[in-house]
Parts: sequence; structure tokens; C-alpha cells
Amino acid sequence: MKIGVDARPLAYAGNGNARYLFDMLRGAESGHDFVLYSHRPIHSDYRSTLDRLGVSFRIDQSWTSRAGLLFLNFRLPGWLKEDLCDVYWGSLSMLPFFYKQRVQIPSMVNFHDLNAFVAADTMTKANALQHGLTNGHTLRNADRVLCLSQTTANDIARFFPAVKNKLEVVYPGIELKPIRPIAPEGTPGKLRHFYLMVGTIEPRKNQNTVIDAYLKLKQELTSKHKLPPLVIVGRKGWGADVLFERLSSGILEKDGIYYIAGASDAVLEWCYKNSSLYLFPSVHEGFGLPILEAAFRGIPLALSDIPIFREVGGKSAFAAPFDIQAWQEILRKPPKKAPAFNKKVWSIENRAKKITQIVREIAEIRTTGRKQDS
Repeated sequence: MKIGVDARPLAYAGNGNARYLFDMLRGAESGHDFVLYSHRPIHSDYRSTLDRLGVSFRIDQSWTSRAGLLFLNFRLPGWLKEDLCDVYWGSLSMLPFFYKQRVQIPSMVNFHDLNAFVAADTMTKANALQHGLTNGHTLRNADRVLCLSQTTANDIARFFPAVKNKLEVVYPGIELKPIRPIAPEGTPGKLRHFYLMVGTIEPRKNQNTVIDAYLKLKQELTSKHKLPPLVIVGRKGWGADVLFERLSSGILEKDGIYYIAGASDAVLEWCYKNSSLYLFPSVHEGFGLPILEAAFRGIPLALSDIPIFREVGGKSAFAAPFDIQAWQEILRKPPKKAPAFNKKVWSIENRAKKITQIVREIAEIRTTGRKQDS
């Protein structure tokens, strides 16, 4: 069976869409031919492994490579038909316009979230507009919709009830290979037993609330009750110029708050190893893979009280995203134990098997002519 894949996420390292797709491809059962399509070269972090698995690639070098939407709508449909693909896997919540009329190949599409409808203010205006205009078309035309969580499936069913029968929850898997930890340069590399936040510096990640709670609590505590340092890791995102400047300037270091930008896997491993509490104050998430990464390592968790974190966070500490006092209480008396973690349940192989099963089911549409619920 030949499966065509929108591989655009794999052109960029370090994003959740890329990690999910890469892990599912690695864990997929043998016997299928994957053809990865992209308007940009596949990043070296993924290319070497996929080369060894015998995956083939088609990289656009024409005028349609200038933008992802041009590639998706004007190059990809022709390639799918030319390569005689049996199934198309849309990894970015998007099908080419008029997909069923133009391509006529059974499709499954990933939806990591429905942010354009439930959390548009956490996106750039352009991104929110794009997904707001295309999500409905994609959901109606896809044969299966792979939801990253039950929370996402519930959101889709609420806004698009007609597609409820197409939804399949396929959680991400996790496999942490041994990495030799390397301490970051400067003062952060000398710290031990600190609180940790990891994530892009942007409003949705809500680092400001924890920072404010930390600073206020530190003022209230006496010298006999010192707070551990707070280490924040993450690259600059959008809409957070003031926070980024505040962190990168080092002005908060006198208060025990340290910033590491663009940490490598080895540095990130060191951060996890030396942290005593992982803080995840996001306002909205499609999933939140760091929850699994921290729980896998036995690190206690403090999470925003949002539906997806309740779904996967187990026995963590929870606080309303913007409740500074609640976050202060967690910082004052942090949880001592990590939530339970079942390695078998969260294995990449376990998740990839479900995708393989779905591929087989929708491939039958082409051979039997069976119609799907719309």
C-alpha cells in the first residue's frame, strides 16, 4: 500500500507537529510505502532516520514551493495522482481545496486542536483566519480525522457535529532515548533542584503568570524559607516582545529567575534531570507533550486547569491559568510525586499501530467503493 504524506512539518525541527508525524512514521508497521511530500527539504534531524526506513521523498522546487498553501493546492494533488497513492495523510489539519473532486484518493487528516474556533486569540491573526476558512472544508472532505486528544475530538464534535463519526483519538507516543546531559553555559548551569518551565515564549504559554506568582511569593517569604530558582527554557515566539526582553536581558536573575534560549536536546535533558517541579501554565494546548516527558522522568507536575491537562495530567497539581494566588500556593507547597506513567500505554509503537489500522480501513474505500459518513 502506498501512503502519500504531507511532510511539511518535517522541514522544521522542534515543533509538535513534526515530532508527532516523525514518531508515527518510525513506529509504523513494515509493508507500507510512504511517499513524503514537502515544499521545503526535510530537516536533517528527521531525514537520516527516514532514509534508513526506506521512505521516499518528493521535494518541490518549482514556483509553488514559495508558500505552503501554494504547494498544497497546486502541486500536491497532481503528485498524489501521479504516484498512484492509495491513501493521503494530511498532517496539518488541511486538505487541498475541492479535494474529493480533484484527487479522489481516500484521506485521513490530523487535527491537533481546533484553535481557530476555541482559542483564536492564541494564534496570529493570519493563522487564525487561514484555519477558520479551511477547517470546515477539510473536516467535511476527510474520510477520517485523527484527533490528538479527546478534548480536540469534543471540540470538533461541538462545532461540526456532522463529522462526529469520522473522529478517531490517536494520542502521541513517547520514547526517550538515553541522552548525555550537558549543563548550559553561565549561571544556569550551576543550579540544582530548580523549578522548570519549557515552551515557546508567547502569550498562550502564559509564563508571565508564574513569573508574577514567583516574584510575589518571594517577597512574602522570610530568609528561612527560600524558593528554589526558576529556570525558563524556550525560543522567542510571537506577541511576547516585552517578556522576551525581560528574560533575555538577565534582569530577573537577581530574583532567582533564569532564562535559556534554544536549548539543545542535551541541555534540555540536563534541565529535566535537575528540576524538582515542572510548571506548565498554558492557557490552551492541543496536547502538551512535556507532560509525558516530565512524568516519564518522575518529575512532579503543576498544570493549568484546562480540559486537555485534566485529560492527560493524572494526579498533578492544578491551578486556573491566570490565578496568581493559586500558582503561589503551588510554588509554596509543590507536589512531591509525579503522576503515574505507563510506558506501554504511551509507547510510539502502540500509537502507530492504531494509525496503521485506520489506514487499512480507509484504503478499503478505494477498493470497495464504500462511502463514508460526511
